[in-house]
Amino acid sequence: MLVHIQYRENWLETWKQALDDFSAAQEKKWIRSRGVSCHSLPALRAGVAADWTQVHLVRVNPQGIRIDSEQQIQDTNGVNDIQPVLAAT
Repeated sequence: MLVHIQYRENWLETWKQALDDFSAAQEKKWIRSRGVSCHSLPALRAGVAADWTQVHLVRVNPQGIRIDSEQQIQDTNGVNDIQPVLAAT
């Protein structure tokens, strides 16, 4: 089960009730895993740092299309910005 299209750094606070509900559903074995699809580097960094997140859907591809980067430019430099964040998981 995913919290979808998170782009704000504070998504863990603003979606706290949903996150708690997902955790409760997982404890009851209604869902197998929980996660997030991030659409910005700040959101991705928050998700990586959180113990809550089990699955990350990350926008990354070899063409560099629609990849989040520090400059918010959609080019292959975005891959270089995302790789260190993913390596931290």
